[in-house]
Amino acid sequence: MLNKAKNSPPGLAFVYDLPHHVIRKFAVFMDSTCSADPAIQSGAGGADRQPQEDDGGVNCGSFKAAEELVPVDPAVQATFDALYNVWLHNPQLANTGKATRVNPLPIDPGTHQPFDARTIAWDYPQGSYLRFKNYFQNAISTHSGANALVPFLGDDIHGWSVASVDVGVLISGPPGVTFSLSWDRSTSVHFEWCVPPDLDCIEMTITRSAGGDVSLVYEGVKDFNDNLYPSESGQTPGNLAAWHFRMGGGNHFADGMRMGGVYVPWGPACPYGTHLFLTITRQGSHIIGTNWQCVPNN
Repeated sequence: MLNKAKNSPPGLAFVYDLPHHVIRKFAVFMDSTCSADPAIQSGAGGADRQPQEDDGGVNCGSFKAAEELVPVDPAVQATFDALYNVWLHNPQLANTGKATRVNPLPIDPGTHQPFDARTIAWDYPQGSYLRFKNYFQNAISTHSGANALVPFLGDDIHGWSVASVDVGVLISGPPGVTFSLSWDRSTSVHFEWCVPPDLDCIEMTITRSAGGDVSLVYEGVKDFNDNLYPSESGQTPGNLAAWHFRMGGGNHFADGMRMGGVYVPWGPACPYGTHLFLTITRQGSHIIGTNWQCVPNN
């Protein structure tokens, strides 16, 4: 930990070992190697030259050093403890900042039927998308609601991540020195809700501000082969006009568009060495044409 701290910029450095639940605080600074620069004086008759220590200049260099400071600031320790708690129970979430839920979607209050991920994408930014966003926003706005979606997601959002935003201004240091604290991992969570059996995934990024507000960024809906579903409005995401289907699933993708009221013919059966390619033509915010092709794999 001391050696790692020495590789940090001068100032305060916190080094932690998450699996062993250890965090330490270091002051990192530049130290001097100043020493006398010996002068050389000739002896009589060309005798051996001898250094004269009292006759030289000053030779200085510098190196980075670190000194451990104790104790670790309570706010930093509490934030680290919150991160450790998430890691202990959901290490993937703590290590990658990614949370995945594989479950059917809840009932859409507008249709009284389960939400459909493809329709959510098609309706963006209105309709069933907006109703689903409101449902999801309410769920993650509380500790218990977020934990009900993914184990310890609430502990991550309402514990470690918000504490990480706040902790930078609470650290003690030399008088007059201001700085911020950054962690080696993102405080946001990439959330994907994948719907069986086809595993269409609604993808969002969850962030938490220092004021405690939870915000969402909608990243789009993708099928099992990572194809992005279209939106009728043509807004990003969902504004693409062409999709590959190298591993099948093209007609399931097209079904989502059919549910949105777009006529899409069934794709052909492609011969070996080729795969389906779907091209969509837009006019303004409306899709007016679709075309399937079998294109060579490359």
